[in-house]
Amino acid sequence: MSKKTVIITGCSSGIGLATAVKLASDQARYKVYATMRNLAKSSELKEKGGELLNKTMFLRELDVTDQSTIDAVVKEVIQVDKKIDVVVNNAGIGNFAILERVNMDTIRRVFETNFLGTVRVTRAVLPYMKKQASGSIINLSSQAGFLGYPFNDAYCASKFAIEGFSESLAPALKLHNIHMCLIEPGFVSTNFVASAMALNTVNGKTEDDDVTDDVSQQQFDTFFNNVFKETSQISESAEEVADVIKDVLAKDEKHLRYQTSEYTRKAAEAKMTDTTGDETVSAMMKYFNQ
Repeated sequence: MSKKTVIITGCSSGIGLATAVKLASDQARYKVYATMRNLAKSSELKEKGGELLNKTMFLRELDVTDQSTIDAVVKEVIQVDKKIDVVVNNAGIGNFAILERVNMDTIRRVFETNFLGTVRVTRAVLPYMKKQASGSIINLSSQAGFLGYPFNDAYCASKFAIEGFSESLAPALKLHNIHMCLIEPGFVSTNFVASAMALNTVNGKTEDDDVTDDVSQQQFDTFFNNVFKETSQISESAEEVADVIKDVLAKDEKHLRYQTSEYTRKAAEAKMTDTTGDETVSAMMKYFNQ
């Protein structure tokens, strides 16, 4: 059996890094192109990849907001391997902020990376997957892709968009024997939150009066203090999410959606039966309690 050729985006850290190492370690089954926007940030991947480098794991520069870098990697993979079996669209950034304080450039950056980056990579590989009549596209969504979290507006919206994009494509792709899968992690122990907070680009105070503005900040602080208390008890590791991705790829028949923990599965079940949305809003309100 020939190795499956895999392209993974966003491999400098977190889920992308863990997935690249996990798949490349299965040396009989996978050849991995582990890509990232900035190869200067590849030290952790090189360390964990070890002897896999340039054997079953190959590092490449790919910025999901730059079509030329996407095309260059896809062209190389086709020239060398003649096929693309799997794409894992993992690259993403977050943003936690009070909406009125976030400038529009930051919101555009979130969408350019999370949603349009996924669209660009998917468009680039689909002609080859359709020609070979096979393939799997794994799109990293999130629990925030089906639940809207306060002060996480742009990120949630970008992940909701990935959900709709993937669900819309899935039926037509099945006609070509291409599997579209959404991976929906819950709270993952990575440096993602710190990076998201760093992207909290603000315009200073809102146009509200000082009292209203201070109340908004207090609500922001209370919400995240309570969320982080809860998530510290139920967080998953990037390696656990990578295990789910590897298990999905091993299946002949694949579902559209995979939650990566029991907590996230229960959250998805609750959302699917909440046709009015009232229960979802009420569930989020609890995090504002002092």
